[in-house]
Amino acid sequence: MLILCAKKRIPSHDLAFITEAKKAGIAAGKTPEQLPDERSFKPRVGALITVGGAMTQNWLSFAMPSMYEFTISMGTNVVDKYEYFGAMAHEHVVGNQQVMDRMVVMGKNIADAINSDTKEEMNKWRGADEGVCPVCHCDMLTVIHNKNEVECPVCGISGELTLVDGQIKVNFSEAQQKRSRLFYDGKLEHQVEISTKAVGPGQIPNKKELLEKYKGYGE
Repeated sequence: MLILCAKKRIPSHDLAFITEAKKAGIAAGKTPEQLPDERSFKPRVGALITVGGAMTQNWLSFAMPSMYEFTISMGTNVVDKYEYFGAMAHEHVVGNQQVMDRMVVMGKNIADAINSDTKEEMNKWRGADEGVCPVCHCDMLTVIHNKNEVECPVCGISGELTLVDGQIKVNFSEAQQKRSRLFYDGKLEHQVEISTKAVGPGQIPNKKELLEKYKGYGE
């Protein structure tokens, strides 16, 4: 479940792409009507809820990171999240007062974020759990083979894995946190790699011949 507070319009494209398109359009002398819809640039906040009937939380392991993907392109800042597992232990969620109370808190967190006076206050994390990643607050990590390096699969940022007094610690530098794809810098990094590395049609002269043997395959 996604609780999304999008003011008036959900962007049709990645925020970085439409921002750069706007800059290019202004430089080219385009009229406001020819530029991306201004409503696409409105600030947005949201909260994420995952629901699983299983009594063990690990059945929801991929749910929260996957839901984050929906928020990245449109620039929605997630200010709270909740994993509701063991849902089938109750006939209905209304019979689970603990979860219902938590949803009240989540609603208040969203309202407080929307009514904030500053961008920093609007986007600050209001959730109950900090998680391993300091940006998305998820616990899932990709461990790089034969290294002490890990990566947050949601943010796409690298951290250092260490063992301190028998406890696993992960450190994400400020530079890495800044380039999270949840932030504009990370989105812009992606926009640059696509706009400078992607190739258009006509790059494979014999593409038609190469594709011929795959036509009708499996019919």
